[in-house]
Amino acid sequence: MNKLLIALILIFFISCQKEYDLDLRGKWQVKYENRSGITYAVDTIFYNFDNNVLAIQAIVETSKIKVVYGTFTQMGDSIRLEFLDPDLISYLQTNPCFGWTQNDVSRTFKIEKLNSTTLHIRDSRRELILEKF
Repeated sequence: MNKLLIALILIFFISCQKEYDLDLRGKWQVKYENRSGITYAVDTIFYNFDNNVLAIQAIVETSKIKVVYGTFTQMGDSIRLEFLDPDLISYLQTNPCFGWTQNDVSRTFKIEKLNSTTLHIRDSRRELILEKF
């Protein structure tokens, strides 16, 4: 009986771990960006997801990092990124490293792939391929 109980507890913890691995939480490094059919290698942009808070970090010069904060909401196979502070929105729009345009306050991406090491998201203008950092 004790062995059966221990086996059930182990199965429970293993199954919970797999579910956690499919979570967005953590730091993700953008590896590739695809715009208009052209793929660009990227290694200086990081997306950080935790408790509905989003932080996007960009390494703009050696040892110089810019960070902007917003919120994210995961809705099934989509994720909505939103910035409410007008100063942050202006900063995002004037710094091409972040990939946001003048009309963007929020963007919704379709999650095309999510596992413990890889995240692929796409909207109407671009696709991002990120790796867990």
